[in-house]
Amino acid sequence: MFAITRSIFQGPFASPQRKASLLQAGITHILNVSEAGPVLRPGDGPFVEIAWHPFDDLVRIPDRVALECVDVLHRMLSAEGSKVYVHCLAGWNR
Repeated sequence: MFAITRSIFQGPFASPQRKASLLQAGITHILNVSEAGPVLRPGDGPFVEIAWHPFDDLVRIPDRVALECVDVLHRMLSAEGSKVYVHCLAGWNR
């Protein structure tokens, strides 16, 4: 997991095995941009929201999907005290 800013983190798939790290970092929101659907749920911790906006690797992201992701990220970051974890499967190229 890498801190991009004080409120934005990036890394590999948000799995049950990574849940402890997410909790320790104080993550409140998760934006999943991987091809695989989320496995964690808001009830699994203090996660306020878990959103999924998949797109394919190694192709241009469709404008509509990119704008949806930016809107979701902005909404999540606008919440008081939020820390957002953005992930794909490997956590490298999104």
